[in-house]
Amino acid sequence: MKPGGAIKLPDLVSVRPEPGSRVLLLAPPGELASAASRCLDAVGARGRVVAAVRGEPACSTPCPSGSRSATSTRPGPPASRALRPRLVWGSLPFVTSLPDLLEPVRHALRPGGALRLDLPTAGYSTILASCHPGAAAWLLPDKEACRGALAELGLRDVELHTWVELHQHEGVAELVEALVAIDPLRYEGRDGRETLEVLRQNLASAFHGAERCDLALRRLRASARR
Repeated sequence: MKPGGAIKLPDLVSVRPEPGSRVLLLAPPGELASAASRCLDAVGARGRVVAAVRGEPACSTPCPSGSRSATSTRPGPPASRALRPRLVWGSLPFVTSLPDLLEPVRHALRPGGALRLDLPTAGYSTILASCHPGAAAWLLPDKEACRGALAELGLRDVELHTWVELHQHEGVAELVEALVAIDPLRYEGRDGRETLEVLRQNLASAFHGAERCDLALRRLRASARR
């Protein structure tokens, strides 16, 4: 999501990947194409972008030409050092475990490789927290929790800051469409459809009488090096 309701990766690239660098990209399925395009533009012809896809790649947005995809959200050490990414970028809206996320990412980094994360933090969104049926399972770490998790993995040069991303949608239907498009796999099957219907009803109640559906989402940006 972004202002205006368009679907796009949040602007997490505070420092763009260097030309020629190798990037392991973690992003929700609906954001992979946008994220991979940004990374490919930055690394150029000599660089490489590998996207880690959760579930079947066919269920995800196709990655642009020039990138490859790997079906996994737990990237381990590449078999060849030549494939080791120097940068890891993450845009994971609803992380359930920092150790599960960060440990395999650390192994995928070569010494000196950089980690960039952009994820919801404490105070993320009162409206979404109250309306989304799965909100109880969301992990919304604050700065200290994230700093501690990075330090436990031996990562250094840790920097963190919070920011607020503003979204404007013309109505509940557009807002729901934007939320689903980020990670459509969450809303498949009977349980997924039931979750979607409850989410739609709760958002309609929360924004009853409002001309637009405006959200202010608090996020945490983190950077570190191996």
